[in-house]
Amino acid sequence: MKSFFIALDARAKQKLQKAEIAICDFQLDDKEGVVVEEDVLPAVLEALKAEISSKTKTSFEGIVEIGISAITVSEDKFSVSIEKWNGENSNSFKKLAQEILVPVIKRNVVISVPHGETKKPIADGRFRVWIWSSPSGSHNQSTPKEMWGVKVDCTDEGFAPSGEGVAIIDLNGWPVAELVGETNLYIHHDICHHGTDRELEIFRHILEETVIELTVSPEEKAERQKKLAEKKRERARQAYAQECSARLQKSLAELENKISNGNAKMRELQQSIVNTIRSVKESQLQLEHLASYRGKTHELYGQEFDKLLTVKGVRDVNISSGIITVFTDILHCVDPRTDRRHEIGAFRIEIYTDGSNDGVHWYNLTRLVEGYKAEMQAPHVFPDGKACLGSAQEVFPELIANYEFAAVAMLAIQFIESVNTDDSAGEHINKWPIAKRR
Repeated sequence: MKSFFIALDARAKQKLQKAEIAICDFQLDDKEGVVVEEDVLPAVLEALKAEISSKTKTSFEGIVEIGISAITVSEDKFSVSIEKWNGENSNSFKKLAQEILVPVIKRNVVISVPHGETKKPIADGRFRVWIWSSPSGSHNQSTPKEMWGVKVDCTDEGFAPSGEGVAIIDLNGWPVAELVGETNLYIHHDICHHGTDRELEIFRHILEETVIELTVSPEEKAERQKKLAEKKRERARQAYAQECSARLQKSLAELENKISNGNAKMRELQQSIVNTIRSVKESQLQLEHLASYRGKTHELYGQEFDKLLTVKGVRDVNISSGIITVFTDILHCVDPRTDRRHEIGAFRIEIYTDGSNDGVHWYNLTRLVEGYKAEMQAPHVFPDGKACLGSAQEVFPELIANYEFAAVAMLAIQFIESVNTDDSAGEHINKWPIAKRR
């Protein structure tokens, strides 16, 4: 098998090393270069985009020196195609790739939009542009509002650099894309969502930075990477300071809120203590007052019962557990609009001694009338025996609490014998029959 010597500079050697082609450094006379085997030569020429221009025998047996020259290729030979698209204005993106990438990389370009999915690099001789993708990871990184001073139209969460390639960074040090190898470009955010002029401008910046990354010398690349790393560190430094500052502000706000809530709770507890002390003192006074009646209660309550029987309109009184039932004579009420006296009926009035069930219920033993509703007990008393008490709402509970049941009965009778015709229920008093003349 033949071996071939090719005079190459350091940059060309580096290309072969990146392509993982087996070479051997060699010096022929005063020329530095490499020796490659015959079966490797096609890969070398492909990697260097060159063709053999001359062959010369050397003094070394089995080694032939070859001269190479760059292949002149028409840019029209290469094209840009869309493999998968999810966005708008694909033709404009193709046009930019044809204008910026093809003249430099001299390869066919394939644009694909995985739309938030990861894709492994593909090495098939074509240059791949992956939009909103990465070799690994997930799109959980915030997207900046601007890139190269241009507003970002779609700020859905994007990818962070995978670390497998070289980051393409904007003027603020933000890693916008990643060049993996020499044939796979990953753009981290959804740059083609709307297809706007702004999105195309950012795409142009990314392609221009990619071209620079692919064409600069190792020394220039190292210097460029140094500057980009400095920008990245400065951006990280600012982000770190902002994060710490935000955490501090959050802690301060939490503490201020805790103190404010604590002070409010203390005031509430203080008020509760004051109210409890007052309640205890009032209960002590009530206890002392009630204790003074100890031994006398039976007589006092007996007197209250006698008083209850003397209330005008009361015909009889029954006592059961928790309920005092008062039976009345026929009760009447005058309609102030006509000055006519209406017969409402005889009532069974139930007084709940513990104040439950609204304290008092009225049941008409004579008649139920179609008034404000069907089967009304009285103009202001509903079918279930409950009443719309108006101003008397607070009086009944107080009298019941003080065991003044005679007063409760008197007020309950007076309630039936009075009417408010301005009220939607009271205006129906004329539905009750006119009373016979006395």
